[in-house]
Amino acid sequence: MAGMVMLIVFATIFSDIYQDNLVEKKKILAEDFGYSIQNEFLLAAQSEPGYNRTFIIPDKLEGLQYEIYNIGSALIINYTQGEIGFPIPIVNGSIQKGTNIITNNNNSICLNR
Repeated sequence: MAGMVMLIVFATIFSDIYQDNLVEKKKILAEDFGYSIQNEFLLAAQSEPGYNRTFIIPDKLEGLQYEIYNIGSALIINYTQGEIGFPIPIVNGSIQKGTNIITNNNNSICLNR
């Protein structure tokens, strides 16, 4: 009987640690992805007029469901544990899952236009 109680206690503790690690992994994954996409916007803003680059936004991040959008001067990643915002330059157009084309047209950053 004591062995069974110890097993249940151990399983509960292990489960809590696993869940905490999973939540942290999802947060780190979303942050890393957000920083990489933020860099696409910053690079376009710092480039000469005529800059043009295509990049892909995956449907899922290593199995993690998420939404991504830009509003004003922010890039937002919304996932099951919350929302993370990243500052970006003002952009004409909207980010989407799949293929995105970012350009610098006379120092105006355009996305998918």
